[in-house]
Amino acid sequence: MSRNLLVNSWLIYALCFSLLAVSAQQTRETAEKNPPLTFEELRKDVQEIDKRALAVRERGNVLTLLDAFRAWEAEYTARGAAARSAIAARILTVAPEVGDYAEALRYADLACGTTAMGRLAAAGELEGYKPVDALEALARAAAGVQLVMINEAHHVPQHRAFAIASRSDG
Repeated sequence: MSRNLLVNSWLIYALCFSLLAVSAQQTRETAEKNPPLTFEELRKDVQEIDKRALAVRERGNVLTLLDAFRAWEAEYTARGAAARSAIAARILTVAPEVGDYAEALRYADLACGTTAMGRLAAAGELEGYKPVDALEALARAAAGVQLVMINEAHHVPQHRAFAIASRSDG
């Protein structure tokens, strides 16, 4: 039960992020043709998908659920941006559970967009910065503090590997 709540909470976060990314990417001209998604549109589609998914989950396992999401993809994509984001977020959530990280990454781009903060980075934005060892930088930043929180995307296993490598107890 708590796992479903966690997954549903993550989905709402992903869909809200998708809403922000889609809204930020639209220009005034395209916004008039394609208005930004509303939370109500997303919520309606998510609830419908969840209801259908519950029935599928009761008669199968996570692979059965992933197959169902894939089968429903064309139907939800045809309904518009909100439904497309909703089904993409569901596939994004379930694909890593079966080890299909490549599919999860592809659907992350569909659900959340391919740009950071709704825009492409400019070429000179990293000027003056240089690469450093991430674990060493984290250790320096964490020196003298009691708590360090690291965010991870469930569909990117490298995030989890980095978090494990950063542990001081092992």
